[in-house]
Amino acid sequence: MYNAHRGMVPAPSNRLTELLDQVRQEFESQQRNTSEYEQNMASQVQEMEVVRQKVYSLEQTQIAIKQRYEEDIARLRHELEARGGPPSHVGIGALPPHGGVSQPQPPAIGHGPSNLFGGIMANPPGQGGPGLVPPSQDQQQQQQQQQQQQQQQQQPQPQQGPPPHQMNASQGLQQGGYGGYPPPHAVNGGFNPQPPQATASPGPGKSRVNRGPPGPTTPHQGPSNSYPDPRPSPHLGRPSSPPPQHQGHAVINNLADLEIDQLRPEQKREGSDWFAIFNPRVQRVLDVDLVHTLVHESVVCCVRFSHDGRYVATGCNRSAQIFEVASGAQVTKLQDESVDKEGDLYIRSVCFSPDGKYLATGAEDKQIRVWDIQSRTIRNTFSGHEQDIYSLDFARDGRHIASGSGDRSVRVWDIDSHREVLNLSIEDGVTTVAISPTGDYVSAGSLDKSVRVWDAQTGLLIERLDGIEGHKDSVYSVAFAPNGRSLVSGSLDKTIKMWELGDNRGLRTMPEQRGVGKCVKTFEGHKDFVLSVALTPDGRWVLSGSKDRGVQFWDPRSGDTQLMLQGHKNSVLEVFDTLLFDRLYATALPTSSIPYSAQRAGNATSSVFGSPTAVRFLSNFLHLEPSQFAYKSSWPRDYIWRQVISLYLITWLFGLVVYFLCASASYLFIFDHATFTHPKYLKNQVALEIKQAFAALPGMAVLTVPFFVAEVRGFAKLYEAPSNAPFALYNLIQFPFFIAFTDFFIYWIHRTLHHPAMYKRFHKPHHKWIMPTPFASHAFHPIDGFAQSIPYHVFPFIFPLQKVAYIILFVFINIWTVFIHDGEYVANSPIINGAACHTMHHLYFNYNYGQFTTLWDRMGGSYRQPNEELFRRESKMSKSEWERQCQEMEKLQREVEGDDDRNYGNEARRLQKKVL
Repeated sequence: MYNAHRGMVPAPSNRLTELLDQVRQEFESQQRNTSEYEQNMASQVQEMEVVRQKVYSLEQTQIAIKQRYEEDIARLRHELEARGGPPSHVGIGALPPHGGVSQPQPPAIGHGPSNLFGGIMANPPGQGGPGLVPPSQDQQQQQQQQQQQQQQQQQPQPQQGPPPHQMNASQGLQQGGYGGYPPPHAVNGGFNPQPPQATASPGPGKSRVNRGPPGPTTPHQGPSNSYPDPRPSPHLGRPSSPPPQHQGHAVINNLADLEIDQLRPEQKREGSDWFAIFNPRVQRVLDVDLVHTLVHESVVCCVRFSHDGRYVATGCNRSAQIFEVASGAQVTKLQDESVDKEGDLYIRSVCFSPDGKYLATGAEDKQIRVWDIQSRTIRNTFSGHEQDIYSLDFARDGRHIASGSGDRSVRVWDIDSHREVLNLSIEDGVTTVAISPTGDYVSAGSLDKSVRVWDAQTGLLIERLDGIEGHKDSVYSVAFAPNGRSLVSGSLDKTIKMWELGDNRGLRTMPEQRGVGKCVKTFEGHKDFVLSVALTPDGRWVLSGSKDRGVQFWDPRSGDTQLMLQGHKNSVLEVFDTLLFDRLYATALPTSSIPYSAQRAGNATSSVFGSPTAVRFLSNFLHLEPSQFAYKSSWPRDYIWRQVISLYLITWLFGLVVYFLCASASYLFIFDHATFTHPKYLKNQVALEIKQAFAALPGMAVLTVPFFVAEVRGFAKLYEAPSNAPFALYNLIQFPFFIAFTDFFIYWIHRTLHHPAMYKRFHKPHHKWIMPTPFASHAFHPIDGFAQSIPYHVFPFIFPLQKVAYIILFVFINIWTVFIHDGEYVANSPIINGAACHTMHHLYFNYNYGQFTTLWDRMGGSYRQPNEELFRRESKMSKSEWERQCQEMEKLQREVEGDDDRNYGNEARRLQKKVL
């Protein structure tokens, strides 16, 4: 049967094997399809890349064609001018020579607050030049007529030549422009070795041994083609001016208008006392960080890096200091000991020689000193300028120095022959000078809104950059590009302009011929005067420093700003400086002249690379414009001893005000005046408490100020923007964390003060008040009060703390200290150390040491629960409760203090009997 049963089982089937084979075949088919899809996708990506490259190539071709077109237009315009047409800086109508409105007679430039830069910080933006004398009525009428003529001349006129075109300034650079400068030509040593040509601007002229009134103004190089006839000029009109940059796309250059708290983390960078904003519409390619803070004892008027970038020099009162960039250590201090010690002598300009061996300084005594850095001796002393020297620049040959002064002259000096080799005078005060990298040209900016360029060998004026394309206000800084054929200028009109110098072929052969430079880019974005400009050595970036407290990095190819760098510090100190201390220090410690680093002219890197003494917006949340007094004290805002005095006064007076206001409010509206009849209430206690507090607060302020000074100078972990917190929730956690941290340490400090060795000397003055009033809240011995505040001040040096939160907590602590002495027992909480718990401490001495909570008293075995009678008004002031309190208190008082020397007085006892 077994075999028969086995025979009934059906034979094995191949169906399962076939199904598995089909699954395998389908999987392999899908795998092959997937590979084909991936290959197709890769092919499509390659085709897209080819299309992208073609589009990019077409774009570059279009740019090149457009550049050639603009070059042809410029060439045709030059040829037109050579044939008698209007110059490039002259419009269709009649304009005065040099393309600008004729200026009124410039005001005298004197010393002190009325000197060249004395009024810049005093005048609000948009209200004219640097505090200059207003024009007379006749001059105003003349200016109005000239403005009307300009408006008429700017109306559309029929063109007889090519149609106007819109120039793309970014393509107007020469071949091999920014981002890839060709190496400059070898320095030609082009300064004339002959004796100086002490004449007016264009080279040879009459000698002037004794400089009196300014010599002849810079002559016009060539005949003027202006027409007195108001009708349209018969000559060809020039093409229209370049349109504002980035009309077609929304690139933001006004970075100061952005709210830092609303920016993403990658769009900003913040430190303890500075922040940077990166342009959100431009690809970020730079980063920035604070390397050193170089603290000085006086105002820093100028800053200059050495050519190799290893050292930085600063000009201060009576001395120049040199620091090593890598370490921030001071290398040397250069001071002329032969100078009279009386008064101030600010170094307005410093400049390294190319080899770094020498440092040239220009000072208020109108002398240029060339220092041998290694020996710290004066190699050369040049005299000749009649007013302050605002700018210096060394030529690349290391032999010649250019200087600019408020006496309306630019001079070139030879340090080998120890003499002046060139003297160029202009119509107005010189604010800045620069020598081209090749040594062929000397450039200067001045108060008359012009940038001038001279031939360094002959002294001929070859460029005057002004007019329609020029600045609308005084020029305060110029700097040559590495190629030597372009330069940038910064002005009080809040703009930076990039200029391309004209072709110099034949310029030196005839005095009446001059190159035709043009403005190829205008950078707009600063909110106030542009006081300094510079270029990086590779020409990749243009830097500008402004009175708006911002340093901006610009891309010269696109005209976009990459980032804005700005400093900020303690907002409380800024408020008091602006509203009170600036005026006080300016009155008590006035400076002989306005010693503000940005007010000096020249040294293009001065404002750009910053001065630790510059007045800045110190908080993102509070922007107070400094008054004119901020710049009139010999103690600047960042001078450490000024900060010590200011913070001491703030701490003392602020603590006094908070104490008196809060204690008075609590005394009038919360404090139970029935306490006056308590047997342990002292005679004249309120007056004694106030007297003790007023005596203690100045001492506590003295001990507290070092912490505040360290915080203001950036040593604490205070941060400004909430986004700068370690994590978002920390902005809320920091409050309970601060309370817990301080409560723990105050408990142990307070308990230590009750040690017999400490109690009678330091803490007993506060325990004099057995039944305290709100005025006892600050009635400490100074060391006692300071010791219990130490945890508050140590916390921000260990843990991050937001600045506004710090101020809120500081005020809260003072108010809380008043409340726990007000005698109104509201909080019967086992956790909160309120007024009832603190009354137990004053009555029974050795209990309830905590400040905010009872946690550490419970853990330390010193907690005493307040009597229930204190929370019922009918029993709170009962005779039985008072008697019980007095019996226990007197016993503990004898154990802790010995004999009771308090004067309770008959008045309190009489009032007690009357009430009871």
